[in-house]
Amino acid sequence: MSFTGPIASPYYPVGARLKRLRLQLGISQRELARRADITNANLSQIEKDVVSPSLSTLEKILRALGVGLAEFFNERAEAVPAVVSSEALMRVQKNGSSYHVLPVTEARGAPVHLLHQTLAPGTRTGADWSPHSAALAGFVVSGELTLTLDGGTAVLLPGDAFHFAVHRRFVLQNTAQVPCELVVVSLDGG
Repeated sequence: MSFTGPIASPYYPVGARLKRLRLQLGISQRELARRADITNANLSQIEKDVVSPSLSTLEKILRALGVGLAEFFNERAEAVPAVVSSEALMRVQKNGSSYHVLPVTEARGAPVHLLHQTLAPGTRTGADWSPHSAALAGFVVSGELTLTLDGGTAVLLPGDAFHFAVHRRFVLQNTAQVPCELVVVSLDGG
């Protein structure tokens, strides 16, 4: 791999990658600087790989782009286009649940992820659901979901919705004999 221009690191062109992600998302340099609460001049120097950002500055820029640190350093990770086929979504299998994840890269502030989740019969998940989430909201698409929140319990049917901050004690459980399908939005806590 060959690079042109100044390089902040001989191993990873941080500035060039930031610029590529910003352009793919259609965000101006000035707008990204505003969202990240840094100066436009500083962002320009970073994108040109003239200066290396501190970790805290890089995290602020990535939050403004809706990209996590691990995702940023994954060479294959790119900005999410406006339309994504189901085959291109990130897929996760965890404790009887399957997830299709779409990062909502144009959301302002903390990263947001849209998930299509299927809970197998008997599946139960709670605080381990997503260690970085600050809040969850969702709709039951099919099946039946039992939500226990701070000791109270509700049974949600197709079309019913929920939302809560994840610092609360919660359990999502499929107590039915058929899979439960959900559409969930996860707002990361940063």
